[in-house]
Formats: sequence, structure tokens, C-alpha cells
Amino acid sequence: MVGWSVPESQPRIHRVNKVARRRRLVVIGVISGVVACLGLATASYGAYFSDRALPGVSVLGESVTGKTAQEIATMITERSSQVAIDVTVDGRTTAYGLGELGATVDVDATIAQVFAENQTLGSRLTGALGKKQVPLVVSVDKNITDSAVQKLTAANHIPSVDAKVAFDENTGSFASAPGLVGSAVDPLPLVQAVNTAASTLQSTSLTLAEHQVAPKISDADAERIAAEANKIVDLDVIVAGKDTVAFSPTRADKASWVTIPGPDSAEFVATVDSAKVTEWVDKTTASANVEAVNGVRSIDENGKLVKVSTEAVDGWAVNNHDKVAEAITAAVSNGQNFTGEFTFDQIKATWREKKVAAGSENLIYQPAPGEKWVDLNLGNNTVTAYEGSKVVLGPVGIVPGRPGMETPTGTYSVYLKYESQTMRGTNEDGTTYEAEGVEWVSYFTGSIAFHAAPWQPSFGWSGAGGSHGCVNMSTADARFIHQWSSIGTVVVSHY
Repeated sequence: MVGWSVPESQPRIHRVNKVARRRRLVVIGVISGVVACLGLATASYGAYFSDRALPGVSVLGESVTGKTAQEIATMITERSSQVAIDVTVDGRTTAYGLGELGATVDVDATIAQVFAENQTLGSRLTGALGKKQVPLVVSVDKNITDSAVQKLTAANHIPSVDAKVAFDENTGSFASAPGLVGSAVDPLPLVQAVNTAASTLQSTSLTLAEHQVAPKISDADAERIAAEANKIVDLDVIVAGKDTVAFSPTRADKASWVTIPGPDSAEFVATVDSAKVTEWVDKTTASANVEAVNGVRSIDENGKLVKVSTEAVDGWAVNNHDKVAEAITAAVSNGQNFTGEFTFDQIKATWREKKVAAGSENLIYQPAPGEKWVDLNLGNNTVTAYEGSKVVLGPVGIVPGRPGMETPTGTYSVYLKYESQTMRGTNEDGTTYEAEGVEWVSYFTGSIAFHAAPWQPSFGWSGAGGSHGCVNMSTADARFIHQWSSIGTVVVSHY
């Protein structure tokens, strides 16, 4: 068997492999060191810029890299306070700060944009690769700007005045009054200048020019509208009522139907307001209606007719007022005269029978049997008290109101009584009077009453020296009326 032997080159290969391994270890060590250094550098970068502006970030054209939020805020605030806007109007220049013109720099919102990419380590690394110009976050309150413009122009500003159209009661026609051309300053250039100054924090100056402001309603418009309105007022409108009665609106009535356009109207034309026409027709309807008069038959205790106290008369009620209003509106809106008529529903009158005291058919009032009532006869200056048709007092003499302060006539009833009262009033010459302790006062209408008048020398006469409208009576007669009558006792005053 032949023996095996190692070649002479093998020891050399072993030596080469050992050298290669040593070199690889060195390379790996170097690489690991580099990676470790890079990691350390990245961590340091991330930590440093966690609360500082990233590389490449600028505000107002100025780099803020490495600055904190407080440092940037201070810079913006200081720059904002130094901005001045010089505004010239009519040769007068006024300097304003941003805030005085309504401009506000939102520092917090601007800082938020500066640090928008500082949230994570990854965003900080990628954010550093480019450049970023952060604009200021700005707002402008136009109301404040407009107010500043108004103050600037107050001395020379003339507001425009619209031409007007109005109805003249004296002439019965519409007439126009001229308007006035005003002057104003357009605030838009100032708003733009404020926006620019606030965005750049650079001071600036500008001149605002005044311009004329024409009225919304011109003189020509007003004259035309007045002419249109007068054509409506000139139209004839006639509505026939019952029998020969006819109704026509006055010129003032027709003027109230006209709507004069305002400065914000879509069209500058005179129009007819249907609601106003209807309002006139409704008012006229009330006059055209004929109220039914219900009849009253007075009968005695046996049912025999004593007297027809009130004749029954049928009434009439308009039943087409809506159609009349529509027709009038349509006619006058088209510039046409109108002639029409009301139509009516008949309202049947009713009859009522009133049982009256026997023997009262010739009295001024037909009372129920036993009913208390007072006959105040101004023709012979007497008062008679009745229960039914039976006289319980009188006739007794009285003194009624003097000339110019006459006692009223009509059918009334006692509504208020006093045993004694201080009376006050006005004389015919405008002076006042006061009478204390007037006794046995029985009011039957307004301030008119029966009362004792011991100052009168006699009773049963009228004329100068009479009362202020009350019924002067002797103390005894006034006491009787006061004690005998009740609230509601009828008083018939007549000549």
C-alpha cells in the first residue's frame, strides 16, 4: 500500500485564510463604527431640531433654521409692531398700525406651519432635504378698515340722497324732490394695501381718491314715477251702492293705493297695492251696508197694540266686496277708469213686542207696567217721575244748562249716584269752577246729573244764569230722584 502525503503548499493556504479573516473583521468593525456614528449623529440631529425650526425654513424671507417657536414669535411680533401704513385722503396723511386697520397676524397659526414637519424623526429628516418659505397667517376685518376710511373722509364725505316722490295733500298730486350726488372713497385699495403690509410686514403708503356716488333713484326716475302715480290718482273710480248712493275714493284715497319704489326695488315704477285697495273697499262696504232696524210694538197688559214704537226696516249687506276690490285693482293697474256696483244680501228685520203700562201711549216713553222712569222736558223746564204711566213726582220745575252749555237730549239711564260731591268743571269762557258739598247727585249721561242747587233763586226757567249742563233742582226734588231711582232707571231728555 502506497502511503499518502500532504503537499508542501498546504501550510501556506492556512496562513492566507487567517489573514483574510483578520481583514474581514477589520472591515466589519469599521462599518459598524460608521453606522454607530451615523446613528449617533441622526439621534443628535433629531433631538436638536425637535423644538427648533428645520434647516431650509424661512419666514418673511429670513432663515429661521434652529430658532425656537418663542424666538420666531418674538421676531414676528416685533416686526408687526413696526409696520406703518400712511394713508392720504384729500391732502391729509394719517399713519396707522396694522391693528388700527383691522389686520391681525396669527402668530400661533404661523408658528404651527413653521413646525409642521417637526412631529417625528422621519419627518425632521425628510423636511431638511428642501427649502420652505412659510407665509404669515393674516386676517383683515373689513368693517374696521371701512370704519377707518369713514373717519378719514368724514370732513369731506357727502352721502348721496335719493330723489323722492311724495303725495302733496294740498295739491292732491304726487311731486318729486331732487336727489343729491354724493362723494365717497373706495376702501378696496386700502384693504389690499393692508393685506400686503400684513403679509410682508413691510410699511407702505397710499393715496385714496374720492369719487362721486350717484343716487340710486335719479331725478329723472323720480319725475317719471311721480307722473305714473298721478295717472293712477287721476283715474275715476265709482262704485254704486243701494238706491242712488254711489261711492268714489278721494285723491288721497287713491294716492294711498300707490306704492312708490324704494332704492332697493327691482324696478323703479309706481304700482298699485291691492291690499290698500281692499282696505278702502272694506271701509266703503261698511258705509254701503244698511243696518236692519228691528221693530218694536208696544202692547198693553191685555195684548192690545198701543203703539208702534219703532218701525221694522230691512237691512242690506254687501256680498261682493272682494270682487269689487279685485276689479278696481285690475282696472287702475292698467290705467283704466272703473265703474262698478256693490251687490247686497237682504237682512230681514225682526219685531219685538214690549208690554207697556196702560195709558202710556201718549207719553214720550212707553214703560213696562210699574217701570220707573224720568221725563226731563226741556221744552217747559220740568221733571216728572213715573212708575209705569203713573206720576209719582211732578212735574216739578228745574233749571237746565245755560246757552252754550245746553243739557243734552236723548234716552239715557242713571249710572252713578252720590249723596254729596265736590263738583269741578270749566265755564264757557275757559275758566274753571269748583262747587263743594253738592247734594243728591244722580248722573245719567257723562258729567250730566240731577242735583240740588240751593243757590238758584227759583226753578222752572232756562237761559242765562242756568247750569253748566246739569239739571238744577230744589233740594227736596233732587233728594227724591236720588233715593227713588235705581242704577239703570231710564231718563228721557227732550224738548
